[in-house]
Amino acid sequence: MGKPHGLTRYDMLVREGCNAPQKVLPQIFGRLGHRNPVTGTAPDGTPFSAKNLLPAFGKALDHMRDEKDHDSDVAAGMTFFGQFIDHDVTLDATSEIGRRIDPATIRNVRTPGLDLDCVYGDGAEASPHLYAKKPRNHFLAFGHKDNPLDLARTSHGAALIGDFRNDENVVLSQIQGLFITMHNLLMTAFEDKEHLCHKGLAGVRSRAVLEGITPGMMVFQSARRVLRQHYQWCVLHDFLPSFVDKKVLDHVMGEFKANRYPAPFGSDSPVMPVEFSGAAFRFGHATVQSKYVIC
Repeated sequence: MGKPHGLTRYDMLVREGCNAPQKVLPQIFGRLGHRNPVTGTAPDGTPFSAKNLLPAFGKALDHMRDEKDHDSDVAAGMTFFGQFIDHDVTLDATSEIGRRIDPATIRNVRTPGLDLDCVYGDGAEASPHLYAKKPRNHFLAFGHKDNPLDLARTSHGAALIGDFRNDENVVLSQIQGLFITMHNLLMTAFEDKEHLCHKGLAGVRSRAVLEGITPGMMVFQSARRVLRQHYQWCVLHDFLPSFVDKKVLDHVMGEFKANRYPAPFGSDSPVMPVEFSGAAFRFGHATVQSKYVIC
């Protein structure tokens, strides 16, 4: 099989794993536990439908309404960083309200890893609209004639980014912009001191990765890897401790270090469980404040 345009050998490995009959790295959702027998039943006992689901949903929101914001030790920006993370690992583009569906049949449009595919797309060849021709190839597009500090946009104002949801509010839009500009800064730094590229790729032991990087791609791959690792560090050391109890976080990390799956996960668990994507990680919606002061 020939090498698709824009994919390194590592990206090909991930792609083939996702598409393999054995589903080595399945890019689908799934369940950790059994389906809740109540799921799909409206408050009056009838099956949910688009007609009775929306009123029930609205009623539930009214019961949860709280117009008093409570102060927290967590930085306000963490809510929006969490939204960015969510958009980086999940996107269900097929489910419909009121229709029951098996999560294992839903394709996750995003990759389930913290790889910033919402920033990089599928690379400069496969997602050329995300990349700038100036100053050089593999820089990400940013800014436009009306605002050099905004995301790159079409003539109709649509943001040229890997996930359209990251332009749904100004804070999230700026987070997306920060990652784009950080990539461009790293590109400039590695171009100026190209000998540091090997340090940027240090720790990559797979020959499939290193052999797939041509000299012309070394700067881009180094910049992308450093930014991805910085992002992952922020998730682990800033975001998770802001919302997860330290004892729980320490226990989970201890299980990973001991080469064990933390309960309720197992070797046959889904890569992206619907209990996480559709429920647990939705807590962030409740942390949005009614007012923000943006300086």
